Formats: sequence, structure tokens, C-alpha cells
Amino acid sequence: MRFYNIFLTYKNIKRLREILAVFLKYGFSQLIENTELKKFLPFYKRYWRKKTSRYIEGGPEVQLRKAFEELGPTFIKFGQMLSRRRDLIPESFVSELSKLEDNVTPISFEEIIAPIKDEKFIDIVKDTNRRPLASASIAQVYKAKHNGREIVIKIKRPSVDELLKSDLMLLAFLGNFVYRHFDDIKHINLPLLIEEFTRIVYKELDFRNELANMVKMKILFKDIDFIIIPDAIAELTKENYIAMEMVEAIKITEKEKIFSLPFDMRVLLVKSFKVFIEKVIDQGIYHGDLHPGNIAVTAEGKIVLYDFGNIGFISTKVRKVIKKLFIAIIDKDYENFVKVLLESGIIRDDVDFSKVERDLMDAFERRLELSIGAFDLSGLIKDVVEISRQHSVNLPADLVVFFRTLILLETIGKDYIEDFSLSNLIFDIVKGIDKKKEFLKDYLDEANEIKNIIKSVPYRVDKILRKMANDTFTIDFVHKNLEPLIEETKKSSTRISISLVISALIVGSSIVFFSDKGPHIFGYPLLGVVGFISSMFLGIYLLISILRGGRV
Repeated sequence: MRFYNIFLTYKNIKRLREILAVFLKYGFSQLIENTELKKFLPFYKRYWRKKTSRYIEGGPEVQLRKAFEELGPTFIKFGQMLSRRRDLIPESFVSELSKLEDNVTPISFEEIIAPIKDEKFIDIVKDTNRRPLASASIAQVYKAKHNGREIVIKIKRPSVDELLKSDLMLLAFLGNFVYRHFDDIKHINLPLLIEEFTRIVYKELDFRNELANMVKMKILFKDIDFIIIPDAIAELTKENYIAMEMVEAIKITEKEKIFSLPFDMRVLLVKSFKVFIEKVIDQGIYHGDLHPGNIAVTAEGKIVLYDFGNIGFISTKVRKVIKKLFIAIIDKDYENFVKVLLESGIIRDDVDFSKVERDLMDAFERRLELSIGAFDLSGLIKDVVEISRQHSVNLPADLVVFFRTLILLETIGKDYIEDFSLSNLIFDIVKGIDKKKEFLKDYLDEANEIKNIIKSVPYRVDKILRKMANDTFTIDFVHKNLEPLIEETKKSSTRISISLVISALIVGSSIVFFSDKGPHIFGYPLLGVVGFISSMFLGIYLLISILRGGRV
């Protein structure tokens, strides 16, 4: 355990104990038993065995969700992020963690504006309706007026930065610990996942980032008259609050109200979904949290998007992969589909490539005879992600997020259109792609990449020769699978040390007894009695540790 980790966990020791106690409560004792984490628990809890989650009603998926709910906003947000990573966790966990809701009890208006010192902002909010429109872990939303028009203001909760940053540090500590000690879930790469999660949360804590995101999305959809991005008000935006125009609209979750509006909602959804996908393919920008709660419809038949704390960017390379996959699906070219998919991912050396290839082809072939309209695209995506997870194939995170967006769009579409087909939507998009032009562009890109590699060869060779000439050229050797041996050696060394201490105490106490010197208790030398009692307790502790198979 690194020194800075020890320092940080000591600084937040109370919170760390709370977190470990909650995981222990919900049956995740394997996280704590036989590891250094046991040291952070009170002594009486270290040997308290809680039945594991598979014996608790609902199974480990439900228990993990309940643990996250009890641990508060940071863990709820992390659980929500995990629910979007079908490539890393089983579908049963995805389904259960999707139930996590970031709703918290609102605090008073006076309390939330207390840290704000901007007089201009305070003048605007003094006549605000003090009942929040929404309340989440980071901020509360209110309706107000500015220059004669209605606006919405989002104000950050006091001290939320300190709370989230403290929990994020502890989450990173636990993620690194789990990654080092539990090989079964090493493929998830928790440290990297938590690092990405931390980056997103830090961006969401500064509302100036949301302002910038809204400007980007406004530019992205400027040519689309049926999609509205609310105008952000820059002069009323700081790190801990943001203001934007109020757009009267109905959330798409309110189906009865939506169907009473004088336009065809189904046509609007299909048009909007097509635009969302095209914008991702063409420009690589997408709404990072596109769920039904962040989509609304105006009475005039326009889609309104909300919550821009997190927008995503897809690299040019992944956008090319998406295009190729779409073309392969429409052409029903399963060989090219599998080839493109596997070339985009990272496959470990110990993975059976032919088996992965065969499983992916089977998933595609099962749907090969279906018409485009009946082709189960979301089912294929789920199969692809599950096969990749089972075989430890690391698909690009951008691609997985895009897959999730497609599944989400299909779910929303089918909620309004019984025969909604994502495949038909993709077919319409692919029709507009010039395949010959795309092929020529790919060919030129690959030729350019080869040219750059060739140009860099002399520099790389020169760099290696210089290192060899300066005696700075090194070759690193990595010893694999030695961790269990090292761990067992540590345990044995500690037990031997304790045994020697016990032996020394017994011998020393015996000498004191025979010398019969020093203060006495009940007629026996006090130091001898203390020595024998100490050796007895140490012996019992050592025996319990050995019987439990734990680390001393």
C-alpha cells in the first residue's frame, strides 16, 4: 500500500470505515476478509462473518445497488456510470444498477444561495419561486425572471465539492485495491474506469463547462429547426450556478399529455433519432446523458434537450468504424462486420481469437435471413458487447457508449412506435453514404498512415542507438503469476515473527518466575504473569488467523 494512499485514507478514516461497513452489511465480506482493508474496521467486526450476497434475497446485483444507494451521491453516480458499460459488467448488473436514481431531499433556498456573493445574481433570484423544480446530488433547479423573460437557474449545493472529492479519492483507493487483489474482475480495470468517472464529475462540478457544452450543442444543431437547445446566459453563469432560457415543454415520459398534442410524435421521434445518429457519425459529438428524463417536446412539435453537464466526443477513427459496421449490417456482410469489430478492439495474447470470431459470426448469422426491418440490431449489439466481455476483448469506450445510445433510442422509439425499427433508421442513413468515396478515403488514410510510420523509422532507430551508446537502453522483465507466492511468503514471514515473539515471551516469563524477583501478584512475579498472558493472547490470535486462512 503506497504511502500517499495511507495518508489519504487516514485523513478520511471515518468515511472509509462507513463505506467498508456498508459493503460488509450487504454481504461483500470477500472484499474485506483476508486483505489489508480489515485493518480499517473496528476490531470486533474483523472476524464477524456476514453471509455472502448469493444467500441474500435478490443476489449480488441487488445488494450492490442497495449498497450504492446507502453510500450516497458519489456511489449512486458511479453505479449509474457502470450501468452504461455493458462491455464490462453482466447484463443482470446493468439492469439492476440502471434503477439507481440521483434524487435527494432538497435543502432550503436560503441555505443554497448563502455562499453566493454576486449581487447581480442575488437581485435576480430574490423574487424566485423558492420551491425547486428539481433536486439532485450536485444542484437544485429553480424558475426565475431576467429582463422580462422566464429563465431557469441551477445552483450548486454548498460543500458538495468537498464531499464528492473526498468520496472520489476513497473510491479511487478502493478501485486500486480491488484491481490488485481480485483477478476475477481485473478485466473491468476499475482504476481506469474511476479515473474517467472522476474526470466527468469534476467537469460537472464547474457549471462553466456546462455553458461551453450548451454553446457547442447549439452550434451542432443550428441547422435543425425541430431540435431546441436552450440559450445559456453567460453573464449569469459562474462555477457554482448557471442560468438558461425557460422552454415550455412536456417530458416524453408523460405519454398521455404527449399524445394529446396536435402533431405526430412518431414522425418527430424518427426524424430526431436520425439526426442524433448522423451528427455522431459526421461530427463525433453527442449528448452524454440522453435518457427520457432529459428529452421533452414543445406544443409546436419540437424536441427539447436538457442537462449538458456531460457531452461526449467520438474520435475520427471510431466514427470510421461505426460507418463500416453500419454498411456491413445493411449489406449483411458478417465477415466484414466481425473483421472491423475485432480490428477496433484490443485482444489479450491469451484470448482464443478464433473462438471470439466464431461467437461473433454466430450472433450475426442468427439474424442473417431476416429483412432489414425485422433485423434485431439492439439484440446484435447486446450479443456483441456480451461476447466481448466474456472473452476480455476491450472495445473502444467511445464505441460502447454509442452502442448504448442506440439501444436507448430504440427503447424510447418502441415506447411510442410499436413496430419501430432501428435497422430501418440505419438503412436510411447508410443510403446517404457514398461507399466508393468512403473506400477511397480509407485507402488514402491508410496510405498516409504507412507513410508516417516509414518517415518515423530513422528517428526511432536513431533514438535506440543513442540510448545504447549512452548505456541508457534497458529491457524490462515482468514476472507473471508470482503474486500468490509473494503473498503467501509475507503471511508465513509474519507468522514466524509472531511465533518467535511468543517463544521469547514464554522463555523470558519462565526466567522471571524462577528468579522470583520484582513486584508480585497473587504470590507470582508480575512481569512473568504479564508475559504469559501476552503470549497466550498472541497465540490465540495466531491460531485464529491460521484457521481462517487469513493474513495476520
